[in-house]
Amino acid sequence: MLADIEIRAILNRFEVDDTVLATAWYLHGVCALPEAAELYTPVRRQRAAAVSAHIFDLALADVNRPSAERLSLAFAAQTGYRRAGQDPNATAVFRQVAALLHGYRSPNTPGLPIPVSESNDFQTLALEAGVAFLGLQTADVRALVRHWRRELSSLAADLQVPDLTGTMFGPAEAVVHAVRLLANFLTYGPGDRLDRARTALLSVLDGTAGSGDLNARWVAAHLLDLLGDLANSSLHRLLPPDTPHAVAQAFTLTSPPVLTLWPPQRELLTRPTANPLDPATGRLLISVPTSAEESDRTAHHVHPPRHRARAGHLRLPSTQPEPGDASRAA
Repeated sequence: MLADIEIRAILNRFEVDDTVLATAWYLHGVCALPEAAELYTPVRRQRAAAVSAHIFDLALADVNRPSAERLSLAFAAQTGYRRAGQDPNATAVFRQVAALLHGYRSPNTPGLPIPVSESNDFQTLALEAGVAFLGLQTADVRALVRHWRRELSSLAADLQVPDLTGTMFGPAEAVVHAVRLLANFLTYGPGDRLDRARTALLSVLDGTAGSGDLNARWVAAHLLDLLGDLANSSLHRLLPPDTPHAVAQAFTLTSPPVLTLWPPQRELLTRPTANPLDPATGRLLISVPTSAEESDRTAHHVHPPRHRARAGHLRLPSTQPEPGDASRAA
């Protein structure tokens, strides 16, 4: 089934029929259910998330779909990729739909926001915020959030209210606020930002922020579900407590930023033996995939980290991704 869809995609015939798409939405819903952990093994849930995300990704390539539908497909694909441990694919999805986010500025035309037909419509704002955040491109997130907050403040001024809490626009405002806090947490590591983001997302689900925005409730629910994994995969949480903040920020403030680590990378930094951060580790054999899904790997024999630090750098084959390249790092 997937093979047929992919072949058609290669031929520029982006046809994902309703039956296949309905299957993807079913798998997506099953993965998100709180009861899923009791009914299915982690491996089955991860595979279901990957399959649904892949179908959504293929459907997303059909540019004739309405903008709101493409944003929904994008966010669903990103959450699936995130649950499947294929984070770089979530970033690639963001790049596919970045032009749909009102306020987005193309790298090719800096200073000129890309016009979007629904630029005055707040109906998709929560979706846009969720898609931007899961892309984990903090420079874009910061620029977009500034634009959205200006629009929300202008709307509040027009309504003659201090903020939009309790209005139909309140949930979207709360999601934008949460995304700003989450991006700040992943970049700089302050723990209070994570708690404040959780409070903002919960306000969307319990109705405190306002009512009537189903997109905002959907986005808030998924971000809350992913919150623990995002926090645990953050560099600020994985590095030893006595590590200077500058070490993590050397990765989180680079371009492209490295905000979270994949499961194999997390295991490497937290293992009790042969830990690369342990001075007692004499040498390591590291197998590096060239992408999230490729099985071909390049093996590197690494000598003690303290020796490498004095040497300055380690020359690697051309297949090795550049430091900070989150789209290809292992």
